[in-house]
Amino acid sequence: MTKRTTFAVWAGMALCAMGFGPMTAAPAQAEARFGCACLHNKTEHRINFRYKWGNKDWTADYLRSGNQETLCWRYAEGSTSSPELTFQIDVDLTGGAAWTTYALPRVQANSNSCEAVAHNFHYEVNYKPNTNRQYLYMTRRP
Repeated sequence: MTKRTTFAVWAGMALCAMGFGPMTAAPAQAEARFGCACLHNKTEHRINFRYKWGNKDWTADYLRSGNQETLCWRYAEGSTSSPELTFQIDVDLTGGAAWTTYALPRVQANSNSCEAVAHNFHYEVNYKPNTNRQYLYMTRRP
């Protein structure tokens, strides 16, 4: 073995020991498979809501007091974009119906759970101030 070959072997071993070689591969990034937003019901009432992705049909649902719901679009193979998410809540708790519309920004997530959604893409439904807990509104978490 020549001095140059010996140096190359020792240099390679040193780099591996420091974490730069093939012995220590970088951890794999989790693949973003969903575009998501997370909704939290901060009221003592069940809230009625509906949502749609792009030009798809509306999906009606409800969220019990204190619960959370993840709204996610599963990306097509090789894609990392989702259609616009349009969201409505029935803000009237007096027995009538008054739908308020929101365009919810989404974030890429590796699973369709609120735990996988970045904090600033969580939205809270709460009582609208000065309405005697009769109307709702939605805000983005700070």
